[in-house]
Amino acid sequence: MEDRHKKKLEELDRLIDLDKIRDVQSQIDKALRFKETGECQYYKRCSGGSAWSAYPNTECRDNPEKDLMTTLGVIYGGFMSGLPTFCKVSSELGNWGIIHSLFGGNAVYHENQAKWLEPIAGLSMDDFIARGAPDIRGGIVPKLLERLEYMLEVLSRYENLSRIPVSPIEVFGVHETACALMEPSELIMEMMLNEDKVTTFFDIILEATIQYNLMLEDHFKDEIKSGRVMTFSPWYSEYAEYRLVEDSAILLSPDLYHLFCRKYNEILFDRFAPDGGAVHFCGNGSHLLDEVLATRGLRHFDPGQIELYDFDALYEKLKSAGVGMSFRTEKKDVSLAEIRNYIKRPGLVMSGFAALEDDGTEIKEFLASVRSK
Repeated sequence: MEDRHKKKLEELDRLIDLDKIRDVQSQIDKALRFKETGECQYYKRCSGGSAWSAYPNTECRDNPEKDLMTTLGVIYGGFMSGLPTFCKVSSELGNWGIIHSLFGGNAVYHENQAKWLEPIAGLSMDDFIARGAPDIRGGIVPKLLERLEYMLEVLSRYENLSRIPVSPIEVFGVHETACALMEPSELIMEMMLNEDKVTTFFDIILEATIQYNLMLEDHFKDEIKSGRVMTFSPWYSEYAEYRLVEDSAILLSPDLYHLFCRKYNEILFDRFAPDGGAVHFCGNGSHLLDEVLATRGLRHFDPGQIELYDFDALYEKLKSAGVGMSFRTEKKDVSLAEIRNYIKRPGLVMSGFAALEDDGTEIKEFLASVRSK
């Protein structure tokens, strides 16, 4: 490992205050459960500060050391600013794209530190069905396992870093995975016209997702027991963050969401989140709220752009369903008074507020607060 990277790891190891993380997360847990918390500003970040080694995905893809340093940079930013709202190390390879790779897909990497999953050219839904369930240890899984084991070995050299869990899982809903495998417009047409065929296709994706997760649980069973690897039960939180990402769901009608999102989310919650899970999508999903909030096992809703919703109407639905919500906004013209109006109600957590400089190019500070009754 490069000497400059070693020095950064030593610095981060000295900064970490794990008891503080637990205190913050305990307040978040209570807020999402509609319990008394008072008000707590738990994250403030000013621009500037010490530089950190971060690398674009094009470099992290084939370099475990750069991958580790980049993901630790997020944690470092939290500690330099005061209090982080999460603490885990995730490989850039991650769960995002794993299932896609099992079916033969490849992520497209870009210099702007983004990657994208493109539909697998030349394969129809009938082709996927004919192939059946993929080999769970195929695709980029061997590379992922090797990467995670490397991270665990490096972090074990440090007193405090060794206690930060490594996470191999970020869960995408079955529908979101299907949208990565084939063109969303073609998929939605099939959903409207051929329910049985799409159900067969989605069942294959569901089985692959479950078997992949079970394989990880078996491969890292000792590390999970010791807390070194985190799947869905963070050691620092009572809240098991099984968070299903389904950004493409906002393209669906409530009826299609019921058949091809809610049903599969409930199956995954039953298996992996017996204490409750979360659903996230960006954009305006107001038309889907009733279906989302009726999902069995849902405990936490995470909308991407809260400003797209009628906040008061949304909150009334959340309160009636007993579902907590975390949210964020990056609107320059949102005042702190408006932020406090958002978070003065039980069951809400604001995970980030960005106040931008006049030129809109630099983040001045991040604020996040919790408030219950």
